[in-house]
Order: sequence, then C-alpha cells, then structure tokens
Amino acid sequence: MSSPCPLLFRNYENISLIQLIAEARNHVISMGNCFQFMLCCHLSLSLVQVMATLFLLPPPISGHQILWLIFIVVPLLSLGLMGNPVDPRNMTLATVKSCDHINKQMLLHFMLSFIFRFVPPVTVALISFALILYFICDRAEGICYPFDLNPENKGATVGIWSTWYEENSAGFTAAQNIVLIQLVLYFVFISGSFVHRSEHVWKEPPYTNSLWASIVITILVFQVIFFLCDIAIYEGFSRAWLSYVHPAIWVILLIWPIVTLAFSELVKHYEIKLNVRYQKRAHLAFETKLGMNSPF
Repeated sequence: MSSPCPLLFRNYENISLIQLIAEARNHVISMGNCFQFMLCCHLSLSLVQVMATLFLLPPPISGHQILWLIFIVVPLLSLGLMGNPVDPRNMTLATVKSCDHINKQMLLHFMLSFIFRFVPPVTVALISFALILYFICDRAEGICYPFDLNPENKGATVGIWSTWYEENSAGFTAAQNIVLIQLVLYFVFISGSFVHRSEHVWKEPPYTNSLWASIVITILVFQVIFFLCDIAIYEGFSRAWLSYVHPAIWVILLIWPIVTLAFSELVKHYEIKLNVRYQKRAHLAFETKLGMNSPF
C-alpha cells in the first residue's frame, strides 16, 4: 500500500530522513488497519440484515440507524486507528514485496479474522433482538409473533409483521435501539483490539492513542443522545416497553462486549505468532542473500 503526500522543507531546518521513513511506515500500517476494520464493520452490518431475513425476523436495525452506523460511528472509529504514535519497532520490520493481487493466504487470514471477531457478536445481537420481540409479544395484546411464518404474507408491512409497525411500533423501536447499542459497543471494543495490532491490550492499552480515546467517548455520548431522540418521536412510547425486556438481555448487553474483546485478543495472539514467524523467515532470507553476495 502506498499513498502520496506533500513534504514542505524550510531553509536551515534539521530534517531526519529516518524519522520521515518511520512516520511513513506508521502511516501506511495504520491505514491498512483502518480500512480492514471499516470493511469488517460494513460486512457485519450486511450480515446481520441477511441473517434476520433468513430467520424470518423483521429488520433488526432501521434505515436511519444504518446510516448512523455507516456515516458516523464506523468512519470515526476507523479514523481513531490513524492516531497511533510512531512505534520505533516498525523500523526493524522486514518489508514485503508489492502485491497487485489478493492471494489465497491473504483471503484466508481475513476470513478467519472476520469470522472469529465479528460473527459471534453479530449472532448474539440477532439472538437478543429475537428474544426482545418474544418478550414483547408475550405481554402484548392481540396477535403478535416475532417470526413471520405466514406463507400468505406478501410484505413486511402486512400480515403478522403489521403489529410491529402499528400497535407495537414503540416496542419494536426499543428493540432496534437496543440492538444498535449492542453493535456500537461491539465495534468500540473490537476497535480497541485493533489499535495496537502487535501487542495485547493489557501490555499496551488502547487509550494510549488519545485520538481513539476521545472519539470513543464522543461516540458513546452521542449514541445515548441518538437513543433518546429516536424513542422520543414515538408518542406511545413509555418506560413500560423497556420493562418488557428480560434482565438477561441487559446482562448480555454489559458482559458480551468483554467476551468480544477476548475473542479479538485470541485472534490477535494468532496473528502475532504468524507475524513473528514471518519476520524470522524474512530476516533469515535477507541475511542468506547478503552472505551469498558478499565478496568475503
């Protein structure tokens, strides 16, 4: 990966070429990290919608919530990954040859990273959504089903799903907002594991990246505001709808982000081992070629 950038030099300034190379390497590594995280988040949002359709569930996140995630939350979290300070160890890394295509090994590593980091929290969020709908239906009056099992249903706004857009719309909005909060928390905790890809969070905490830390605080504050504004537009909404949610859902909401971080750290441990192995091979190959071409 390469990116052009302008350099401005003034007369009598002390310019360190080594420092410029270190800054460039850090920028390129952070950029790749940023785009990988953004791609995985977008795939997760697509996956949760596809899985909801396959299991005959209503949309777990609405259109404006998807826009909130795609244009605000995910880009800001990805931008926070660009704020890492320069790591002097980057200067000792063996560089790879430029590759103009994606090989099978790169694709396999990306898929494994996505499956173990993002698929479990997406699955948990969808299960939580189905359980919330079930608990709401259990207390609602009239016909109400979390799943659309009616073969004569022609669309999302008629038949069994009509209750979610009419008399139970406030409860449905509460369920969607709880799923949205879950996804935001999962993305925040996973991004914390992405901040320092070569060290675990207990060795190098993510808050050492001040840009990422400030962005996370801002996102969490605005997410609370977004939640309050989203439920405030429904006249029939009351705290009773939130009381319908089983306490187990709130426990999952608080605990599973930590489990998600643990999964992400396990994947990082595997990636660190692979990188160390590759660096040893690359250094050995370089020293072997250097010795073969030596005149002594």
